[in-house]
Amino acid sequence: MKFLLSPLAVVVLLSDASYGFVSRPSHQTKSSPLSMSLEKYADELKETATTLTRPGYGLLACDESTGTVGTRLEGIGMENTYENRRDWRELLFTAPDLNKYISGAILFEETLYQDNKAGTPFVDVLNENGI
Repeated sequence: MKFLLSPLAVVVLLSDASYGFVSRPSHQTKSSPLSMSLEKYADELKETATTLTRPGYGLLACDESTGTVGTRLEGIGMENTYENRRDWRELLFTAPDLNKYISGAILFEETLYQDNKAGTPFVDVLNENGI
């Protein structure tokens, strides 16, 4: 069985209730490779966690597989093609004022590397809108 750990899961696992990162008790002097490798990202992880969990904002869960998106598209009479999936995602990501309600997006692998019609990666489209 294969498990993938998202950056948000890493933040949740490493954070305590006050968004402070869990540290080793002072009596332990050796650091694990994991804690050493994450120390340099602590500030960035805290900032990301704070941004994603802002009051009044939600996460856009658009991590549907190509098959699931295909079922959605076919339900409205559209063929499950790369272009139609791209158009569907572009419609979602360019909704007016989306950044007033969404703090982050969960993306399917295809979407992570997909560009909009103009050639801009969807990740950049979201980031440019503060998502």
